[in-house]
Amino acid sequence: MSNIFETLKTNQLFKILEEERDDAFENEEFFQGVKDLHHLSKNWTLDKKTRFISSVLFSFEGMNGWFHISCDGWDSIFGLAGEEHKRKLEGLKLISTAFSDIDEPVTQRLRYIISEAERIKLRRRYPIYNLDQNPKVIFKDFGFKLLVINHLMYKKKILRPSFNIALFAEEYIDKETGYGINFDWYRASEEAGEYLFNLDIPEYLLSDIRELELDKDAEIYRGVCAPNPFIPIKYRSDGYAPIGNKAAEDLALLPNLEEIHINKEKEFILEEEFPESFIKSLREKDIKVILHANSADKKIL
Repeated sequence: MSNIFETLKTNQLFKILEEERDDAFENEEFFQGVKDLHHLSKNWTLDKKTRFISSVLFSFEGMNGWFHISCDGWDSIFGLAGEEHKRKLEGLKLISTAFSDIDEPVTQRLRYIISEAERIKLRRRYPIYNLDQNPKVIFKDFGFKLLVINHLMYKKKILRPSFNIALFAEEYIDKETGYGINFDWYRASEEAGEYLFNLDIPEYLLSDIRELELDKDAEIYRGVCAPNPFIPIKYRSDGYAPIGNKAAEDLALLPNLEEIHINKEKEFILEEEFPESFIKSLREKDIKVILHANSADKKIL
């Protein structure tokens, strides 16, 4: 009698998975079955156990717009790390425990998903990036501030914490929507751009800067775009943030700047790359612009 009951219960688990997919863990009957899975599956074959795990993982895969969201993809794991999917993560842990003696690709995938979700939960509990900064020194130009951050953070390594777009995305949660940053949807994050634009840079570090290096391939530009509510999410892109008109005013924040070095540029036409107002301020302050290309240095301002 118990075997018949267990068979019926097993069939019901598979049926709920098939019908309710991503919502299966919210089904009380399914969740109670998962809690009893160690006992319920004692007579299952290895094939049946791996099929069940595969069905569970497949239940939260699918299309989202034009993008396929896999169970171990960025979007799914970030979701599991959130409070709204706490029950689902608990269910996955119960399944992993029930089948702890199985070392198959599908169980390895399950354990990886759980470990990544737990790691991201821990990062969010103890973040390294402060999203609530009120900078004492205010820059007006986004591109020029990134140039300064790149010098202090990556060249001199004296501005901390060092920015990494992947780690930032793991920590970031929008306070109003509860959503994180989805790089399956778009290449660049204006949330990252906003964080960097609001980054507090001590005045003494700015006073010590005597040279800047412009490298359009610098890491600071990866995954970052300027905050702009008029650009739709899917059209955002990362890459070099050009110097804008307001940079002329920002030069006053670097009172001891003497040179700007342009690296890895075969062709750099000053008038096309820098705004006229910025070039004028460079001349007035006697700040040199030096081009480094083809193993030769050339002063172009």
